[in-house]
Amino acid sequence: MTARWSNQVVAGLIAREAMTTFTFLRLLLWGIPLTLVALAISSADVLVFQP
Repeated sequence: MTARWSNQVVAGLIAREAMTTFTFLRLLLWGIPLTLVALAISSADVLVFQP
């Protein structure tokens, strides 16, 4: 009984850790291109608005 419960808890912790890791990786995958696009837009604005 106790062993089964502890196995469930460990499985839940592993699943939660995997979910947070996956979310972090997905945020990283989306964040890098978005950051590059934002930098490109800001530098393009600077180039456009310079006389």
